Amino acid sequence: MKTSLEIVHGGGWVKDRGQTRPKARLFGAFTILWLTLAFCGLAALPLNDWEALAMFAPVPVWLMLAIHFFHSETPRPHSRRIPNPGHHLRKLY
Repeated sequence: MKTSLEIVHGGGWVKDRGQTRPKARLFGAFTILWLTLAFCGLAALPLNDWEALAMFAPVPVWLMLAIHFFHSETPRPHSRRIPNPGHHLRKLY
C-alpha cells in the first residue's frame, strides 16, 4: 500500500541553544521568593521589631551571592527543545 504522507523525525521541534549561570539564577530566585514571603508574613502576622528584622536578614546575603556568582561564574551552555514556529500540525511533511 502506497501513501503520499511522510512523517519526518523531529519535524515539530527545533533546538534552542544558550548559556546560563545556574548558581546566580538559584540565589536570585531565593532572594525574590524570600522577599515575597517576608512581605506577606509582615503584613499578615503581628511581629516584634526584631522578628521582622530576622525575616529580612538572609536577603542581603543571598543578593550578594547572586551578584557575585553572576560576575564570577562561567556561563554553562545548555540546549532545549522548543516547538518549531514553522511547523503545522496538519502537515506531516
